[in-house]
Amino acid sequence: MIMFRIALFYSLLLAAASFPVCPLSGQHLSGYITDKASGESLIGVHIYDPESQTGTTTNAFGFFQMISPEDSLRLQLSYVGYQTVDTTIAVARSGPLKIGMQQAAELPEVEVHGTSTAGESRQLGRTMIPMEQLNKVPPLLGAPDPFKALALTPGISNGTDGTSDIYVRGGTPDQNLILYDGAKVYNANHLFGLLSPFNPDVVKDIQVYKGAFPARYGGRLSSVVDVSGKEGDKQRTIRKLTIGLVNSRLLLEGPIVKNKLSYTFGARSAHLAALLLLGGKGDGYQNYYFYDLNGKLNFKTDKSNLSLSTYSSWDNWLIAEQWTREQKSKLKSSWGNRTASLRYARATGKRLFLQGLLTYNRYQQSLSQKLVDVSGAISPLLSQAFIQEWDAKLDADYQASRDWQFNFGLEGGLLRINPRSVSVSSGIDSTLLGAAMTDWVLRLAPYVENEIRLGERLQLTGGLRFAFFRVAGGQQYAYPEPRLSMDLRAGPYLFKAAYAHMHQPLHLLTANAVGISNNIWVSAKAGVRPQSVIHYSLGAERPIGKEWFASAEVYYKKYRRLVDPLPGVDFLQTDLDQWEINSGLDGLGRAGGLEVMLRHEGERLSGWLAYTWSTSEVRFDRINDGNWYFRKFDRRHDVSVTGAWKMSNHWEFLTTFVLNSGYRLTLPHSLYFDPISNFPVAVYEGRNNEKTPLYHRLDIAFRRHRVYPSGRQWTFNIGIYNVYARNNPYYMIAEPNLEYRQPPGYTEPKLAVGNRANIWSFFRFLPFVNYTFSL
Repeated sequence: MIMFRIALFYSLLLAAASFPVCPLSGQHLSGYITDKASGESLIGVHIYDPESQTGTTTNAFGFFQMISPEDSLRLQLSYVGYQTVDTTIAVARSGPLKIGMQQAAELPEVEVHGTSTAGESRQLGRTMIPMEQLNKVPPLLGAPDPFKALALTPGISNGTDGTSDIYVRGGTPDQNLILYDGAKVYNANHLFGLLSPFNPDVVKDIQVYKGAFPARYGGRLSSVVDVSGKEGDKQRTIRKLTIGLVNSRLLLEGPIVKNKLSYTFGARSAHLAALLLLGGKGDGYQNYYFYDLNGKLNFKTDKSNLSLSTYSSWDNWLIAEQWTREQKSKLKSSWGNRTASLRYARATGKRLFLQGLLTYNRYQQSLSQKLVDVSGAISPLLSQAFIQEWDAKLDADYQASRDWQFNFGLEGGLLRINPRSVSVSSGIDSTLLGAAMTDWVLRLAPYVENEIRLGERLQLTGGLRFAFFRVAGGQQYAYPEPRLSMDLRAGPYLFKAAYAHMHQPLHLLTANAVGISNNIWVSAKAGVRPQSVIHYSLGAERPIGKEWFASAEVYYKKYRRLVDPLPGVDFLQTDLDQWEINSGLDGLGRAGGLEVMLRHEGERLSGWLAYTWSTSEVRFDRINDGNWYFRKFDRRHDVSVTGAWKMSNHWEFLTTFVLNSGYRLTLPHSLYFDPISNFPVAVYEGRNNEKTPLYHRLDIAFRRHRVYPSGRQWTFNIGIYNVYARNNPYYMIAEPNLEYRQPPGYTEPKLAVGNRANIWSFFRFLPFVNYTFSL
């Protein structure tokens, strides 16, 4: 409560103080930054005025605003993969400015500057990955993967080998808000998590917030992953096809009305190579396929932008077994997402930028099994679950003066969630074995955020979001969520501090099974309040010359009202109407860490070194005797090195090295033989009491790219994942080891009961190749 009062006072103080400090004088300049060749809006371009030492960045529509007391303004523009622009602009203009930036790859000679330009707005805990940077990471199975690239940055890690679930600063995957063109995406993976859900050909930009969360985001605790899809080339038609070992991709984009209306269509699917990789042998077989489709229409004028974006994905895994000639079974697991978003944005007047957003999303998963017995009777079993959501958002940015701007808006949504329903059919009748009630969750959140510069070196940001939830059973919860941050420049150094308080009305229950999608989402209810976190962070950064950049951050997080399954509970076979009976409730959590990054951007060599030291613990009254225990993916050390070397105009060498501590798991520390059941019994000592072995691997790739005068181009990738065939654990279980031994002094052998840990690995020395070409 004290922090809330301080944050509220701080935010109001910023608004009041800005009137005398920052008078509404000066001339207003606004405009759009686009790719010069395609007309695509560029997100996060850094715009800097060296005279006043002020700067800003473009928003999701490539739009920016600045105010200058002079009639002309010198601007320096920098963006990853593009030529730096240095130009002088006449401020007194009748309409928005339009600036096109040219890609560095299109130039015969380019001077590449470090991305740490003075005045650049670098938000604490924020990571931006344009596609130009993503393409410099060795691809898994031959395809660039946005989530794999994120895991190579500090504070973000993947789960087990090859999976795309991300764990951010001690959080869990359900605590990440994943957005595609503003619409939420659940269970963000394909092919058991080996591939992320987004086709890299249609992705324009990824912004990740893991600290200093803007007030316009809410509903999750750990991070925001905001993915923007391509608008479509407004100048020319592009058709690209990529053929790889596991999946193939298609991209179509181009103008419908040149420079105004454009389209993008992307498709991706598994094919025969994946089926052969996963196929079974003997008296059974496995089959797996997935697909995703992306479509987008974008209409752009001088002052407005209207877009309609859709996304659809589906995974299907089939396992068939033949036990005898008469007995057989089929097991099918399916899951997928459907999203749609309609967004309108407009520059109103000289200082105000408005946008409205309507989104829909549906996540569905099902598990079905058909058993055929000796009499020929068929007993189908079907388990289904879904999440359906409608959201609306109004957002406004107002540039009050050169040193003061604020953002405000209102967000609301209605969520319909069914954790699981199970039915069995006997051919004629269908019997409902069990079904959890379908719950409705209503969300409403007004927010405001002030950003003010005090002098040339200090910038303060104060925000407040008020989160209202009406959850299952009509229970209502309301929480203030203050957000504070500070930027202080001292010579070449930039120091930052941030505080954020957030709440999440959903919980995720996960059964301990490998492969099958078994995430069970449940909402808060009476007696089970929304989970929450308080996040503190400090950071410093500085450029080192023109080609090097160094940064470091420390953070500490305090969790409340967490949920974790009780020991031995499998929610696939548990009544979910009262899931809280089988869960630890009102759990406490704490996480902290240090993140260090050293990045290099040279003419031929680029890359980064990332290191994270972290810890994450939780405590529940009904688990582990009420003592603190480590979370599963509590990894003490995490190191990654990524490099790209431009060998010639057409060849590039890519490499990545990863080293991290193993993940936590619960293993018995001893066994005893039960003479009554005639079976060994495991003895456990604490949850997550052991760790898997050290994880490390080296990936390499060679890429050849050619562009012809006609505009046609092709790209060839070849490489190896896990070059030296490290046996990294995919999962690990303990099995009893029974054998007869003859102890000293005994004439007959005695039964010895031991404990053996078995490790299964998935990726060992995996070569890949793919070929992309214009149609």
